Amino acid sequence: MNYKNLSAKNICVSIANKSFEECLLICKNAELVELRLDLLNLDFNHLEQLFKLDTQYIITHRLGELLNEQATAFLMNIIDLGAKYIDIELEENNKYITELIEYAQNADCKIILSYHNFEHTPNMEELQKIIDSAKNKNADYVKIATQVKSQTEVARILSLYEKNDKIIAFGMGEVGRISRVTSLYLGANFTYVAPDKNSSTASGQLTFDEMSNIFKLI
Repeated sequence: MNYKNLSAKNICVSIANKSFEECLLICKNAELVELRLDLLNLDFNHLEQLFKLDTQYIITHRLGELLNEQATAFLMNIIDLGAKYIDIELEENNKYITELIEYAQNADCKIILSYHNFEHTPNMEELQKIIDSAKNKNADYVKIATQVKSQTEVARILSLYEKNDKIIAFGMGEVGRISRVTSLYLGANFTYVAPDKNSSTASGQLTFDEMSNIFKLI
């Protein structure tokens, strides 16, 4: 195992359901932030102010079939502000997705194609097919997040790192909490955390302070 020095750059603070003022405060104190644009009431002026900070951003907008020309243009404008990553659901087959991916590539914005399963963890064959499919669509990184109900399923998720690089794979739920830390030692560039205990965007998510304290101990 390659034990690397973990720091704030390996912690992605996922922000949802916060005011602009709250977002500004969080972003000032984080190196990497995921903006859940579908769960934030931010206009373009707000975003311009956030992007002036010395912070890297993942922009995520889970619109699915609601993605249209206007929404695509809005996301492209945010990419132009300097977004480091854009996260797009792998399941989405909207005609605008290809256009968005091509635009991000030309703007040197890294593409995360993500798969979420809030019910169960598929078998290894299916998980590998998901990763292969994402990479065939020119993903820079593939995110796999599934609900885990046993340590066997946690081990299954983490074993994906044996044969795959540039993935961010972990289990959701209380049983999966440990995988959010272990994944960093197996190859994930960063792990997702909540800004505080009342602001989790997924089950089993640790807070920024909790993850920072873990980094101090290991």
